[in-house]
Amino acid sequence: MTVPNTPSTPDPEQTLSLSQCPLCGFQPLPDGAVKCPRCQKSFTYALRQMRADVRASAARAGIPIQKRHISVDQEAATLLGTHIDQVPGFFVPGPAAVLLLAGAVIWFLRVVGLGASAGEPAWVYAVVGVDLLLLPVVLLNLKHAKLAAAAAFALQLVLSLALARSSFYQPAPLLYELHAAAGLVATVGQPRALRRRGAMLGGLVAAVLAGVFLGRSAPHSGPNIRLVSEDMGYQLVLPVGYNRIERAEQLAPHLAMPRATAGSSVAFGGSSVYGVLTVERDRSIQLIGGCQSYLESLGATNPPRPVEGAAPAALGEVALVYEVRSPAGDVGRLGCGKLDDGRFVALAVVTADRGPSPQAAFDQVGQGLTIK
Repeated sequence: MTVPNTPSTPDPEQTLSLSQCPLCGFQPLPDGAVKCPRCQKSFTYALRQMRADVRASAARAGIPIQKRHISVDQEAATLLGTHIDQVPGFFVPGPAAVLLLAGAVIWFLRVVGLGASAGEPAWVYAVVGVDLLLLPVVLLNLKHAKLAAAAAFALQLVLSLALARSSFYQPAPLLYELHAAAGLVATVGQPRALRRRGAMLGGLVAAVLAGVFLGRSAPHSGPNIRLVSEDMGYQLVLPVGYNRIERAEQLAPHLAMPRATAGSSVAFGGSSVYGVLTVERDRSIQLIGGCQSYLESLGATNPPRPVEGAAPAALGEVALVYEVRSPAGDVGRLGCGKLDDGRFVALAVVTADRGPSPQAAFDQVGQGLTIK
């Protein structure tokens, strides 16, 4: 029979299974255990207790001790009988704190309206507040600091995707998402030093580039965008911050782009508002039937129901206004008019939850519409 080789110094990754519980003395501890079967205390709890013991012993003996938590944690882990990186719940706060500070800066730039972010809702300030409030918690490595930091980065990622919607792949929103993802990489699980530092470096690069792209994509500071069709005889001057939407997939899921058989359609959006203007030269289109068919072609989920509110003057003396409810939950107005020369004109405008009121947005866009 061969006798197994017993090294004098156990492998650090296996010492937890060879050691007794430092709190109640129970032994041996099962392989892979994260808490003692007898006292039900986790090794994270034991590490916190030993942190306090190390500091108290040093204070009684008058021995100066470094303030960095990593040095105290390393000594406590040695008493616990394992390597510091193997202690469940171990957390190095530096990389997470750096990324939280960078996140507060770039989200502040976004909420104050730098570049293409003009018109963001005011509640985005909460992201800046959360990052700044958590910064001292993480730096001091207080209880649940790691969990709080991971939750903050997860919140940033969700909000970045929600605000960007279908434009999540554009440079500025994508870099915000990458910064939040880097924060999660630096905090979730048991990241080693290389992973923590790599995530911190990647997150900082993403944050800097996010600010650069945000500042460079500034269409809102210029003049109002004008959508003109000489053939159909219309001009639509969009409110400040609005732009033309070139592709139908950018309009989804707020609205569908109706097909114009004898005319043209143009889509636009901005500040949580989305809309479509269509002008048809088909004289056979009736006002009521055409407007109801147009409502259906927008992908509206509600039946035709007239609502109170004035239609834009460009739609003519006799015009209809219907409510519009999109598959995304947006609410808006559809105005239809039949001009003296037989042209059928339809203007649909919907707003997201954080946007202006449906009638206000419809009126604002309608003021810029003129028909020749």
